[in-house]
Amino acid sequence: MSQYLDSFDQRESLRKQWLASVLFHIAVVALFAVSGYTLHKPSDWGSANPGGGAVSVGVVKSIPLPSRRGLENPLANDTQTTVPLPPAKAKPEPRRRRGFGGCGEEHTFAIASGAGESSRE
Repeated sequence: MSQYLDSFDQRESLRKQWLASVLFHIAVVALFAVSGYTLHKPSDWGSANPGGGAVSVGVVKSIPLPSRRGLENPLANDTQTTVPLPPAKAKPEPRRRRGFGGCGEEHTFAIASGAGESSRE
């Protein structure tokens, strides 16, 4: 088994493969160049004597387009609803508690917010 492991330690030359790849690419580029040179045809764009079939064009302010009304999409357009709005919730009044330590001052705590902030009155 050690004879197979030693075969990976030997360095193999890639000179032949590299040379074959370079020659192949040169041949492909040469083929494109030669075929482009030999198969080149002058392009005929337009006419040799222009002006024979000219058409006059008039300028207009707008183009009348026919309207195609379809069904109205209620999701894309504002629509009137017949569903009644829910009643507005009343804001809960904050509870008042006596101050701590028996000092007699009152503090207002907002129970709904949960922040625990107090405001002196």
